[in-house]
Amino acid sequence: MASDELFVLLASALRARVGLGELRQLIADPPRRQGVPRLADMLAWCPANCDSPLEAYCLWFALALGLPTPETQYRVVVGSRAYWLDLAWPKLRVAVELDGQVKYTSDEVWFAEKRRQDDLNNAGWRIIRLKYADLRAPRKLRALLLGAVLREDRADIPHSLLDAQLQRAG
Repeated sequence: MASDELFVLLASALRARVGLGELRQLIADPPRRQGVPRLADMLAWCPANCDSPLEAYCLWFALALGLPTPETQYRVVVGSRAYWLDLAWPKLRVAVELDGQVKYTSDEVWFAEKRRQDDLNNAGWRIIRLKYADLRAPRKLRALLLGAVLREDRADIPHSLLDAQLQRAG
């Protein structure tokens, strides 16, 4: 299984309330299976609060690029309104919002999202809006994320987590 698929599966398991302790025990129990060390690496930095597989994949991609670990479901208060950002780098005031097709079901929903975007922008946040197609274009996604998050803030993520898919992205 590719690293991105494994990470998304792990994030989904954690979100479904599979116990972190259970997963750690599964990894620790012999016999050691192929891929267990990679799973153990991922478990160390996989959050349980990604709201969707799209968020988990985007998080994996950002970490695989070596970016600092973003906050997931980060709460921002603007005036009297509270907003939750899918992925956020609070010190940089940069966030990624992932938009699924089912999100915009009416004009009221669209208007509320527009107001939310304006509030966050006016509070100094740079919002990168992504949709499913953006996640299927690794070169574009790489450029967007690296352009938004300062290169000197890159984290030390084990290189073994970079698989052929990301390396092809250039």
